[in-house]
Order: sequence, then structure tokens, then C-alpha cells
Amino acid sequence: MPSRDVVRKGSADTRSLIIALGAYIAILVLKLAVYFMTGVMTLLAEALHTLSDIFVTSFLLAGAYYSRRAADQEHMFGYGRAQNIAALVAATLFISFTSYKLYEEAVPRLFKSAETAYQSLWLAIGVILLRGTFTPIHAATR
Repeated sequence: MPSRDVVRKGSADTRSLIIALGAYIAILVLKLAVYFMTGVMTLLAEALHTLSDIFVTSFLLAGAYYSRRAADQEHMFGYGRAQNIAALVAATLFISFTSYKLYEEAVPRLFKSAETAYQSLWLAIGVILLRGTFTPIHAATR
């Protein structure tokens, strides 16, 4: 049976992941809204990055919950390695999904000769700068 300190640490980690997940969702909505208002591709890339952060955080949260299961006949040392599997799946999804979506959006633009005109460029720059100054995982773990 895990000690009280281990259980408390697990609760703190889970709480941090839940807070980060909520913050990532709010940031995703903001980035997508500004992307649709401005059409700046960087914001789409940032939104997809944030979406991948949501997937990663979700898999880590699921892994944290699953790894708390007590040892049984089949898993004598418990389910602690579930977090490693969740991290592997999350990393694979991150690379696959982000690469595909950026490819899907960027390649057609390479062959268009249309001139790019950005409206509300200051709004796009503000959201991009927001990404650099606030990271939900770091804020949640402080």
C-alpha cells in the first residue's frame, strides 16, 4: 500500500494536470478565434501546438489515474508504468497530428500566387507573444 505522501503527491500532480488542461483549452479557443479573424498561419500552427498539448496532457492525466491502481495477481508491482506508455502515445500523436495538419495547410499555399494581406496583425502578434509568456503546465506546477 502506498504511503500517504505518495498519494498526496499523486493528487497534486493530477490537480496540476487538470488545471493545465483547462488553461490549454482556453488558449486554444483564443488562438483559433484570432486565426479566423486574421488568417495568420503562425496562429494556426500555434493552435495546433496547443491542441497537441491538450492531447499530451489528457494522455498523461489518463496515465496518472490508471497508474494509481493497486498491484494485483497479473501486475505484482502495480501499474506505475502506465504513465510511460501514456507519454509514448502522446508524443507519437503530437508529431503525427501536427505534422499532418501543417502539411495540409502549408503545401497548397506554396503554389498560390495570391498576395497575403493581414487584417488585425497586432492581435495575431499579441496572441503569439502570449504563448511565450504563459505556459499552463509551468503555471500549474508552481
